[in-house]
Amino acid sequence: MTPGETDRQTDRPDNDKNSRIARLRGGRNGGKPPEMHKRVRNLLIAAGVLVLLAGVYLIVKNTAGSGDGEGSDTASTGSHTVALIDPSKLTGVALRVSKDEDGTRTVRDMTFRLKDDETGWEYTDDPSVPLDNAGFASMVTALNGSASPFMMSGVSDADLAKYGLDDPYISATFTYSDGTSWSCRVGQYNSFAGRYYFCDASDPSTVYMADESVTDALDTGIDSLLLWDSLPKISAAGIKSLEIEKGSGRTVYTYYPNGNGGDYTDSFKWYFSTDGAAEEPLSPALGDELTLAFTSLSFEDVAACGRAAEKEKFGLSSPVKLTFRYTEEEKVSDSTSGTQTSVTVDRDFVIETGATAEDGGLYAAVGDSAMIYILGGSGTFLKLVDASPAVLRPAELVLPSEKLTDGVRFEAGSTVLDVTMTHSDDGKTVYADASGATLNYGAFEDIYGLLTGMKAASNTEYLEPDASVVSAAPVFSAVFRFASGESRLDVTPYSPAYFRVSFRGRTDQLITKDDAGSLAAALLAYTAA
Repeated sequence: MTPGETDRQTDRPDNDKNSRIARLRGGRNGGKPPEMHKRVRNLLIAAGVLVLLAGVYLIVKNTAGSGDGEGSDTASTGSHTVALIDPSKLTGVALRVSKDEDGTRTVRDMTFRLKDDETGWEYTDDPSVPLDNAGFASMVTALNGSASPFMMSGVSDADLAKYGLDDPYISATFTYSDGTSWSCRVGQYNSFAGRYYFCDASDPSTVYMADESVTDALDTGIDSLLLWDSLPKISAAGIKSLEIEKGSGRTVYTYYPNGNGGDYTDSFKWYFSTDGAAEEPLSPALGDELTLAFTSLSFEDVAACGRAAEKEKFGLSSPVKLTFRYTEEEKVSDSTSGTQTSVTVDRDFVIETGATAEDGGLYAAVGDSAMIYILGGSGTFLKLVDASPAVLRPAELVLPSEKLTDGVRFEAGSTVLDVTMTHSDDGKTVYADASGATLNYGAFEDIYGLLTGMKAASNTEYLEPDASVVSAAPVFSAVFRFASGESRLDVTPYSPAYFRVSFRGRTDQLITKDDAGSLAAALLAYTAA
């Protein structure tokens, strides 16, 4: 039996080459005692060596054609050059890949030509598609770098079928600047040798065995040859803002790495402003997501090429425009001394997004590029594009920074606790009861921690007030003293199940009746103790 005939029992290039090995391995010990297992293992190793030697013998013997009385091919071992392509003269590449999958034959034809300026390659079917030169360099490198351990000469046209070279898996033609060309064929996969049968199309009577690196390079689709648009690498320290334009609306998200100095706290890093309105803090959780998305801009996949024809299909005829503004360090040289200096340069980068893909990603494009991608971090950008201000705002009721807070006064009915906070130069803070009484710091922390850790359970945007219970009289209040002045937080009845929280002009947050009661109860418990 020839190697080609043995190989006919396997799949074409898509067979599972490890399945037979997995079946041969079987179980671990099969219940045999350790000594017997060791003897069996040694016998198997010895048998494996014999099989290997016999296999090499059979490959050489059978490729020589002896045994069928018809073959005239002879085989030789050694290191045989498979191909020698001159990349300096290369001007064209044509590929045909044929596969049988689930009983269906698929054929993929692609042709490419070197651009007139010789700076890169052009896809004949769509010259607007950008191609990566590295893919073509890989083809040439793989072919020129493959050496066959076997060479079979005198193979007849009738015998090419034994090697799958009558109906090749891959056909490739490389055209040169002098008008000449060189073509090759890739046939069946030989699972024993771990190589593919291969021949020069102009001399099919000589058959080689090419390394899998050759098929890896030649069995390629247009997606594998695309030159992706580059995205900036932005550090957190370089972030300035993200501007989102949707229709006539415009929202700007501005980053303050050390907090906005005009606010009562440095806990908010991101602020947003819609259509020129005053800035509001962005939810810290959303802010963290945005920082990550901003500093890890990526395209997850290519959705399509030829943007002009695909824009409407992917929702890019009326895109949402994302403008990323940032700074980066750049080296500049002094014209006289030649000394290099680092300077900070302002940059901006625009990505247009369209419809939402099935996996939840956003279709995206850059400038005049022919490429349409799936944008990484799409979940975050979708939240920012479509969310209402209520969703963008922090869910936390209050997030004071200790170093910026000079004191707080809690009130529930006639019960009052007033605490001062004194900050020393070494960064420590001393807490004291403003009335001069001894401060029960643990009990104070219970109230303070309960309030500053509490989040809104709902929003007035989604729930109408109940006139029968609405009251302006707070059941709990907290007056914070900051360097910039005082700010009062009030908790007032809104509906039978919810209470409204008002703080620094914001009046849309609702907490549950139980949460409101727990704040008042914590203060009453402090004074009772």
